[in-house]
Amino acid sequence: MIALGKIDGEKVYNTNPVARVHASEIAEIGGIDIKTAYLEARNGQQKLYERSISMLLDIKTGLPVPGGVRWVARAHYHKNEGWIEIAFNIDLVPYISKLKNEFTSYKLSRAGALRSIYSWRLFELLMQFKTTGLLAITVADFQDFIEAEPSHKKNFANLRIRVIEPAIKEIGEKDGLNVTWKPITAGRKTTGLEFRFPRDPKTALPFVEPEKLASDLKSVELKVVKNKEDLSERQKIAEKQAEQRFAELAAARGIEIPSKKVNM
Repeated sequence: MIALGKIDGEKVYNTNPVARVHASEIAEIGGIDIKTAYLEARNGQQKLYERSISMLLDIKTGLPVPGGVRWVARAHYHKNEGWIEIAFNIDLVPYISKLKNEFTSYKLSRAGALRSIYSWRLFELLMQFKTTGLLAITVADFQDFIEAEPSHKKNFANLRIRVIEPAIKEIGEKDGLNVTWKPITAGRKTTGLEFRFPRDPKTALPFVEPEKLASDLKSVELKVVKNKEDLSERQKIAEKQAEQRFAELAAARGIEIPSKKVNM
């Protein structure tokens, strides 16, 4: 993430964009000593080189792009100089500006204190929903996002004990973010997870409970139907704006509300 922050996502590159990361930067963000940071830099560059993306979505169409791509074209650790050089794959440049928007420097400094990879990944996931303070996700998608071990996928109790609860505890202790969660079940099987946490006051939208949101939207629709014979043009516009606002709030919170066409 340090290296990613050094790539200009708006610039046109003719070759793989290169970033240099110093061990001192890792030490500062991670809160570790410089010797440990040297070791982490060397191990990190090797692991990063081995990582690949199994599926990309076309930046324009949103459709899957077949095949895979490595994150970096090359990664070198410069011994006795305390820095590594990372050359990102040029195919990923169009996506970098979007990634940089998601992972700001403040978020990196907050997540840098986390020692568990599961804590880091959960924190990343939660921050994507910081405007609402509410994340609802299927168990399958959650397992894929955090790259859960096979044993965690096979047994939900293992996922809860080994991943979810320790990650929430560490996030609370290291970052101070108070996260609560509950399983969503269908019969006897846990099919989803719900996480709640304080919203970012700088970006938070007014929160409306899903049930009230659906009820309010239904009321608007019924009112439109009831008064469709004598609504003035201004009233029609107002009703339309209300419907649109409810739809935006629902979309922002990942709430699915059945669409209903109303003849004006």
